Amino acid sequence: MDILKRCSVICALFLAFFVMHLTFSFAGDSKSLKREVSPDIKKEVEQKLSLLANEISQKKLMDNETAFAMLSDYLSKNSKIYGAAFAFAPQKKDGKVIKSSPYIYRSGENLIKKNLIESYDYTKSNHKWYVTPVKKSKAVWSEPYYDEGGGNAWMITYSIPIYSSGKNPHLIGVVTSDVFLSEQ
Repeated sequence: MDILKRCSVICALFLAFFVMHLTFSFAGDSKSLKREVSPDIKKEVEQKLSLLANEISQKKLMDNETAFAMLSDYLSKNSKIYGAAFAFAPQKKDGKVIKSSPYIYRSGENLIKKNLIESYDYTKSNHKWYVTPVKKSKAVWSEPYYDEGGGNAWMITYSIPIYSSGKNPHLIGVVTSDVFLSEQ
């Protein structure tokens, strides 16, 4: 019986130590990452992305090359924006579903181009920067997240769904601006 009590005490101490370690580890991580973006920066991003969304909606033909050019120009003029994407709405062509999302982000002084569909399927429910504005049919800010496969950084994203004009509007795509969440 004495051995059973000692094992119970040792297990209890180990468990208490483990829980304390996890608590302090996560508390330290959440304090070191800046989780908020100032309302002024959010307002500026909203205004500038709205202008880009309007420009995109006026295009007769939008393809990857045009999207990359527009996103490059947009990022070069807006230093507070870490990355930007235009995620095309999925299209059926010859029985196949075609998806594409040109994305440009900052890496030091350089702008890096990639197509997000090569890293992940942005239409899946865990990619809220695309799914939420499409579902709500309105612009939204994401919660902070780590963008694995995109900019590979902690960020928040402002997303605007873009629809065609006319009697039967349909989703053209979602344009985004990423704001980098720096460490404090």
